[in-house]
Amino acid sequence: MISESNPFHVFTPMPQVGSYFLICLDELISSETEILTLEIYWLELPKDLAEYYNGYEPDFSFNNLSHQVNFSIGLNDNYYLINRHTLSLFNENKSTGCILQLSKFYLNIKGVLSSNHFLYINKNKDSSERFKDRIKMELISPDIAFGHHLFSQLYSSIAMKNTRLLSQKYNLPNPPFSPVAKKIIMYDSLK
Repeated sequence: MISESNPFHVFTPMPQVGSYFLICLDELISSETEILTLEIYWLELPKDLAEYYNGYEPDFSFNNLSHQVNFSIGLNDNYYLINRHTLSLFNENKSTGCILQLSKFYLNIKGVLSSNHFLYINKNKDSSERFKDRIKMELISPDIAFGHHLFSQLYSSIAMKNTRLLSQKYNLPNPPFSPVAKKIIMYDSLK
């Protein structure tokens, strides 16, 4: 668990596709482990990404499920994909359509470990090898991630249009946000 007193940017302050977050396992996996559960408690996510990013349209549009991640397990020097398809980084309340401030992932590592005949973590590793086994959560899509690399160009373009056109004003885009976690919990869901 990471302390709530130190919220942090999960994919750096300016995430892009390919940005990732590593979780060192250090004795989390045992021969009995089938599923690891990862809970990410977010700090102040926008309620609706489509509304938050409406100034980026029509060229770019987001919805609450646009941001996709992959999970892989790193054993020694190799990574092995855990999920066969991408997963939504954020969850939404189906009745309100708002983003939930909690994302929960169930990672079936037993299938990955057994299908590749991996050895489980050896609790007697020396300290130099201790953190070689890890879970990686990687941002896969959308291509523009959270829009950091195009914000300044988009903002100045719309501001210029608004100074020239007195009859029609365009919405200035909100600054792109970076998801900040206030707490992350990972636990072993034994059989």
